[in-house]
Amino acid sequence: MDHSTIAGVVAAAGLSSRMNAFKPLLRYGGTTIIESTVESLLASGAEQVFVVVGHQGRSIEALFRGHPRVCCVENPRYADGDMFASVRIGLSCAAAYDKVLFLPGDMPAVEPAVCRALLTELDRTGSLWGRPVREGRGQHPVLLTRPAVEQVVAFRGEGGLRGALRTLPAPPMDLPTDSLGCQIDVDTPGQYRFLLTYGVSRKRERGLGSIS
Repeated sequence: MDHSTIAGVVAAAGLSSRMNAFKPLLRYGGTTIIESTVESLLASGAEQVFVVVGHQGRSIEALFRGHPRVCCVENPRYADGDMFASVRIGLSCAAAYDKVLFLPGDMPAVEPAVCRALLTELDRTGSLWGRPVREGRGQHPVLLTRPAVEQVVAFRGEGGLRGALRTLPAPPMDLPTDSLGCQIDVDTPGQYRFLLTYGVSRKRERGLGSIS
């Protein structure tokens, strides 16, 4: 039986400049986008989730104040617009864990079942890192083992997280999935409307109530 420790990292420090609203605090599923994103990782088995904040960081911190399994950490240079800086900060906080699931802070529709399948398959294959793949393209969350976390944190080249992942010495463990939630992010009002529509359809499939 695998007894490895698991953490989650969520990057939520950005300005939401294309949304014209602060997207982590937009409503989704009876709560907020950021709370739903964090809950996906907690429900996947993450013992601790590190949320990297910047713009309106105090508002996000207030949502999780007192939560024993959520820790907010600050990216003081969030206004530079470089999400990879937030990724590196969050991964540095989670460096003591055996495995780390990373999600951008605007992906609340990721299914915990997909994350759990990633963890199971990574254990089975002994891979360095993994990701879900839908229609031939890598999606979120990215799952990193401790050696992969160390290499991503140390990366100083071009291309952000994708550039760092390309330098890893082994290819990813690709997990095929048909879950659309792995690729739905929220950068524009139109994408937010699509997210809400998707959420309603998923609720109906499960015989649950409405989503807002």
